[in-house]
Amino acid sequence: GPFVAILHRRPSPLLIDLGPADGGTVTFLGERLGCKLVIENLLESRPEAAKLPHADGSVDGALRWDILDRLGPAAGQALADELVRVLRPGGRCC
Repeated sequence: GPFVAILHRRPSPLLIDLGPADGGTVTFLGERLGCKLVIENLLESRPEAAKLPHADGSVDGALRWDILDRLGPAAGQALADELVRVLRPGGRCC
């Protein structure tokens, strides 16, 4: 899909996964993109207080799954703001 196609153009992209680790996802993205995938499972932590441990503009993509749907409006906005902060220009979420 478009997410993979855009990130495929970047050398060794850094992706963050906001959900639980899934072997199939890790294998697929590793084989297709040669990327580094960091699991930030916010479903098991406290997403309402989540501050992503990444520098500004350091992440190429984020797998957010349905986590924003599970958060209330304030926590969802805080997480969206964090994603905007850590994504590089042209970075993508899916």
